[in-house]
Amino acid sequence: MLQKLVFWTVGAAVIISIVVLSIYFNSGIVPQDTIQ
Repeated sequence: MLQKLVFWTVGAAVIISIVVLSIYFNSGIVPQDTIQ
């Protein structure tokens, strides 16, 4: 039970981190024109 709770907490933290980084990089700090 506790292991599953830790697993979901870590999983949620990773997903939130990816979403935050995506928004961070898409907000104009790294221009999309230079990537594509």
